Amino acid sequence: EGKASKVLFIRQNITETKERELRIQAEISLANRKERQYRVAITADSICTYDFNLTRDLIEKDIFALLRGKQTPLLEMAGLEAPCRASEWFSHWQQFILEESLEDYCTIVNSDYLRDSFTQGIGEVSAVFWNKDTNGQKICVRQSFIMTQDDDTGDIIVLVVTKDITQQVEKQEEQTQILRDALMQAQHASKAKTAFLSNMSHDIRTPMNAIIGFSNIAISHIDNKEQVKDCLQKVLSSSNHLLSLINDILDMSRIESGKVQINNQECNISELMHSLVNIIQPQVKAKQLELFIDTFDIANEEIIVDSLKLNQVLVNLMSNAIKYTPAGG
Repeated sequence: EGKASKVLFIRQNITETKERELRIQAEISLANRKERQYRVAITADSICTYDFNLTRDLIEKDIFALLRGKQTPLLEMAGLEAPCRASEWFSHWQQFILEESLEDYCTIVNSDYLRDSFTQGIGEVSAVFWNKDTNGQKICVRQSFIMTQDDDTGDIIVLVVTKDITQQVEKQEEQTQILRDALMQAQHASKAKTAFLSNMSHDIRTPMNAIIGFSNIAISHIDNKEQVKDCLQKVLSSSNHLLSLINDILDMSRIESGKVQINNQECNISELMHSLVNIIQPQVKAKQLELFIDTFDIANEEIIVDSLKLNQVLVNLMSNAIKYTPAGG
C-alpha cells in the first residue's frame, strides 16, 4: 500500500573530510585576505588603477584617474570607450606623453613587450615617463604592470597601477644638481690650487736664486766684511720676499677659492725697486747683462699698494726680460 516497512540507517565518520574542507576554506580565506592586502599596498597613493586582459587584448571597463581631486575618465580623454583593445588604448595615450619620454613609453607600454616579459617569467614591469594632465601641466608618473595568470581561463590578467612621482623626481633632480655643483666647485678648487702652486713655484725660484747667489759671493769674499755685509743684507731682503710667498702658499683657503686678496699698505716705491734689484741681480750677472733702475725725480715715492703682489709682478717682468735678452744686453 506504499508504506515503508523498513528503514536503513548508515552511519559514517566524515571528520577527516570535514577537517580537510575547513582547512581548504581557511587557506582560501587567507589567500583572499593576502590578495586584498597586496592590492591595498600596491595601489596606495595611486592616481589610477585598472586591469585588463592581456591575452585577449581587452579593456572591459572605463578607466578613471584621480587628477586634482577629481575622478577623470581617461578613455574618453583618449577618444575611446569601453570595451576597447588595450593596444589601442596604449597607442591613443601617446598624444599626452612628452617628447622626452615618448621612446621609453612606446618601448615598455605595449602589449607585445608585456607578453614577452611574462613569458620570460617577469611578473611585474614598470615604466617612468612624463605626460600632461587635464590642465596641460607636466607630471611624472610611474606605471606598474602586475601580471598574473587566471586559473580558470589561463588568460594573462594585468593590474595597472599609476602613481604621481613628480615631487620625488624633482627632489632627486635638485639633489643631483647640488651634487653637480659641489663637483664643479671641487674641480674649480683643484684647478685653482694647481695654477696657484704652479705660479708660486716660478715666483719662488727667483728669490731662491738670489739667496744662493749672494751666499756664494759672501763665502768667496769672507774676509771682505763690507762685501759680506752687503751680501747678507741682500740675502735678508730676498728671504723676506720668499717668506711672504711661502705664507701665501700656506693660506690654503685662498688657493681653494681661487680668489686673490689684496693687502693694501703704505710702501716706498724707491725702496721696493732697490729690493727688486737685489733679488734679480744674480740672474742678471749669470746672463752677463746690465741692469739700471732710475728712481730719481719720482714725485710721490710713498704709495698705497700690496707690496708682495707688486713685487711678484715686477719680478716676473724682469725674469722674462732677462730670459729673452741676449748676453751682453
